[in-house]
Amino acid sequence: HLASVQDGLPRYCAALGTVGADAAGAERATWVQLLANCWLQAGDASAGLQALHGAADNDDAIIQALFLYASRCETAGHADVAARAYGSFAQRAQGSPYRAQAQLKQAEMLALAGDVDGALARYRKMSSGNDTQAAEALLRVARLQAQTLADPAAALMTLSIVADNVGNQQVRRQLLSLRAECHLRLGDLPAAAAEWRSLAADPAGRSAAEFGLAEV
Repeated sequence: HLASVQDGLPRYCAALGTVGADAAGAERATWVQLLANCWLQAGDASAGLQALHGAADNDDAIIQALFLYASRCETAGHADVAARAYGSFAQRAQGSPYRAQAQLKQAEMLALAGDVDGALARYRKMSSGNDTQAAEALLRVARLQAQTLADPAAALMTLSIVADNVGNQQVRRQLLSLRAECHLRLGDLPAAAAEWRSLAADPAGRSAAEFGLAEV
């Protein structure tokens, strides 16, 4: 029964697209979101994104729906479509407080979909300046270099750009932890231990630091 329902979903989505084509205003926004989610459930995430794109111009409700749809695609394992949806939201929602998050998520999804070069390019585009977003973008570049590209030396060079005294304490903890990991990958145990000791001075990072020091 479930298989037959799943098989019939594309036909239902197509019918839904026809029925609501003349909707307007808030009704149209609701219909488009239903249609997009229908296609996602049918396994065609690209068709769902296309439905949102076709109705997103100058419609704030549908533009906001792009972010939610990207998140749903991410959860469903459609990283490539999620990247496109996050990017589309970031492009259209210039003044949104979620724009920076969408840009970071776009790059994250690109990497998850296998486009590491595309992810690095997006992160580097966000890394100019001295704000928290720039530091977070550089951290993600370094993480890809260390963990995906297996190049901890390059990762340490990237991390050297991030100031030790970065204002955001969470970012600083990530910086110290990733530097320790890179030193470990390079076999430099004293340098790794020094990073863990610096992290241990932060109460919120003490548990991770103690675990790291135990490993060293």
